[in-house]
Amino acid sequence: MKTIIFAFIAICSLPFFFVGLYEAYRNTSEISSFVETEGLVVGNSYITTIEEGNAAGSYLPEVEFSLPNGTKSRFTDKIGSVPPDYEIGSKVKIIYEPENPSNARINSWKRIWLAPVILMTVGLLPLVISLIILRRLNI
Repeated sequence: MKTIIFAFIAICSLPFFFVGLYEAYRNTSEISSFVETEGLVVGNSYITTIEEGNAAGSYLPEVEFSLPNGTKSRFTDKIGSVPPDYEIGSKVKIIYEPENPSNARINSWKRIWLAPVILMTVGLLPLVISLIILRRLNI
């Protein structure tokens, strides 16, 4: 019985862990090839989505930065928030792909690591809790 319960919990929770692990690996690979610089928040785009008749929205920061050759590049970060995380005129650290400067991200822990950490925690926490409970109950 103990094995069946644990196997069920593992089947339900481990996919979250592995998706989080994949995202962490992808972010690490991406960051290692990107260049860090400073950017300026020049706007906050409000994006609205409608799912099942419910409207929801968030502000996506628009950031401008200078490349080593002096030209300006601009991108809209893919992670939104309500209220906006950054005020217009704020300086932010960014990372970008040197061969494709439009592939850029704001370089903050929240924007790079929060989702993988949450996914890995959601994947591992039920396993740890179930092991503790099953061990204490001696099932």
